[in-house]
Amino acid sequence: MTRHEPPPAAPSAAVRAHPPLDLPQRTPTTGRPGHDRLRELDLLRFLAALAVVLYHFTGFDGAGPWPEPSLDVFPALGAVTSHGYLGVDLFFVISGFVILLSAWGRGPGEFGISRLVRLMPAYWVSVLLGAFVYALFKMGHGVPGLVIPNLTMLQGGLDVRNVDAVYWTLWVELHFYVLVAVLAGIGITYRSCLIFMAAWLFGGLYANQADNDLLQVMLLPTWSPYFIGGMALFMIYKFGPTLLLWGYVAVSWLLAMHWGAWRARTAWEEANELVAVAAVTGIFALMSLIALGKLRWIRWRGLTVLGALTYPLYLVHSQLALPLIDALYPGVGRWGTLVITIAASLLLAYAVYRLVERPAAPWLKKHLRASLAPMRTAPSPTPSRLARHEPLGGRSVLASTAATLATTPHLTRPTPSRPEQRTKTKRTPGGGPTGGGSGEAPHPRGGGRHPGGLRNEGRPFLPQFVRPEVVFGLVVALVYANQVLFTVYVPQVHGGDVTFVSRYLPEGWFALADGSAMRAVAERVPWPELLAPSVLRVQAFLELPLVLFAYVTVLRWLDRGLYRRVAGSWIVWAASLSYTFVFCVVEWDLHNPYTTEDIVIRVCAAVVTPAVVRYVARRDGDGPRVSSLPQMLVFAVSVWALGHLVLTVYDTALLYNLAHLGGRLPGALVAVVVLVAARLVAGRLPAGEPGRASATVASALRHALVLFLVPALAVRYGPNVGSPPLAARPGCWCAPPRRPARSGRASPGPGGTGRSCGAGRRSRRCSPAASPATPPSAP
Repeated sequence: MTRHEPPPAAPSAAVRAHPPLDLPQRTPTTGRPGHDRLRELDLLRFLAALAVVLYHFTGFDGAGPWPEPSLDVFPALGAVTSHGYLGVDLFFVISGFVILLSAWGRGPGEFGISRLVRLMPAYWVSVLLGAFVYALFKMGHGVPGLVIPNLTMLQGGLDVRNVDAVYWTLWVELHFYVLVAVLAGIGITYRSCLIFMAAWLFGGLYANQADNDLLQVMLLPTWSPYFIGGMALFMIYKFGPTLLLWGYVAVSWLLAMHWGAWRARTAWEEANELVAVAAVTGIFALMSLIALGKLRWIRWRGLTVLGALTYPLYLVHSQLALPLIDALYPGVGRWGTLVITIAASLLLAYAVYRLVERPAAPWLKKHLRASLAPMRTAPSPTPSRLARHEPLGGRSVLASTAATLATTPHLTRPTPSRPEQRTKTKRTPGGGPTGGGSGEAPHPRGGGRHPGGLRNEGRPFLPQFVRPEVVFGLVVALVYANQVLFTVYVPQVHGGDVTFVSRYLPEGWFALADGSAMRAVAERVPWPELLAPSVLRVQAFLELPLVLFAYVTVLRWLDRGLYRRVAGSWIVWAASLSYTFVFCVVEWDLHNPYTTEDIVIRVCAAVVTPAVVRYVARRDGDGPRVSSLPQMLVFAVSVWALGHLVLTVYDTALLYNLAHLGGRLPGALVAVVVLVAARLVAGRLPAGEPGRASATVASALRHALVLFLVPALAVRYGPNVGSPPLAARPGCWCAPPRRPARSGRASPGPGGTGRSCGAGRRSRRCSPAASPATPPSAP
């Protein structure tokens, strides 16, 4: 039998649904406000995950990341942490609680969407991490034959080995989710939950007694008491304690103690039956206190983040530990290695949470709901007698939900049961609901039309991440990653001799990094011949995004509205074509064996990059302009720091001089610190009415940036592609202010300007082009 690891954490936002049709809602005197988060559950989840991490790293008596069993590396600490596997018991009880909470008032479709959005993004990262660790270090089980079925999370049903042994709990959780989805299809009410829990409990016992493999796989008799106990505790939390509900909790607790002692007796030599029984008792006691509201005093906001780290921490800690401990131990000692590994696991978990889970969740939810939209518009058939569940003679939850969704274009939560509670709301400019009011009607999709044909559709998509400076940072990271791959490719395939390409290029290229760490990485990389595209071709695609996103980043810092207008116009396409022409001329002048491929790749980049720039700008919000003297000084410092970083990237990466990074690194770090500090200060400077001098300088900066965008690279390399007459029109089109809107018409432009021309389209409502010398109005 495999080891117990924590299951995935479920969302713990305690959002109360409308009361069921067959039992009154718990009174406010004993319940909580409807939208309070159960931060005590976040704390328990994190502690359970930490217990499992310590169990793996210090209390496991089998093969693990250490050269010997971790219990032998930490014998004293392991005597305690060897029982950390019991954290999974706590996870399953919490899962029963929060999954019923999240499913209450939802149909099976909405419930399934919430589970997919919660589980899959971080899980895919974990599987790919296992594949990466195996490919690079030959550790773990991330072979392609296992990675492919593991990406579905259904490998348990295929009898395929897990890439990471901890995934076995996900298969157990999926069993529970399927059963809850069936319950949601029937209709989740107080009575249906009581029937469901009793049927599951006795069905599991019957399957165990009959020794029926199929029923045991479906009903999980060894784990069902934990889930059923969690469901009963949630109902106590929602409706108040009753003798019947406490009876469910008591029976679940007794059965869980039995199965916990059985696992300790039969599965692990180091386990202790009394400790297992005591742990199960403590788990049910703690969850009972939460259900009764006795731990509501735990209100620290940071617990929400800790709770969010639980699932990615569970997924990545084992795979990350394999190469990390191998590299650190015994060089930094066992305790130093342990601290660094745990800290790195937490940092990676936080990165997965912020950079993968949070950005991916809105996109997945939006498109999954859109996939179910045709079901909502189709007429719903009359429910059969088996589908009807009519407590107290009323309509069934299934029938009423189907009727509601049949007339609703989007998949939403069921509306309140009383008609007088249904109030129409509209979105305020800040995104919050209001009960009414006057003003311009909102856009049908929740947002207004922005200048330059760009549309901010309601709440900006990924507002914290989809910014040009973030995309610029991502491109820089890809450029350096390609340099590392190139540095691996040359020693492995060409014996470290770069003359196979350097003889075609000028002096100052290909100073390769040749440290011991790089050599160690190069020796571990399988199939190095597959890295041949790292020679010039990857950089040929990335150079245009690097330059263009650096430019629009500066434009955004100066004037957010101007940035959005430029990004949505033909100007970016003109700049892309101008830059690509220059790049191709330089490529043709060098004329190496990769020239033809590089030119084709650069043309592809010229098509893709402006579209990405426009996509990013569409999802940006409005913001203030740089107007006052302090803002201009901060802007100048920011531009200097960014320019220094761009030059560093060109010298160390685009010219394949990774060996120069050591000398450039101190200056680059100073530039990064200065840039971060400048942007933080820029966000805190108060906006004010600029004086005449400040307005003139700001206007000159806006005109200069737009006028120089198209011919910038042509001027740098000499070809007269972006001539001043060509640049004059975009400057006249974008930089001056728009004519104020007529009375009674809203002014959607940033900074209080009027309606602007559409992107690349003529419009009768466009203001006439003003002279580039005309200063724009103050923000």
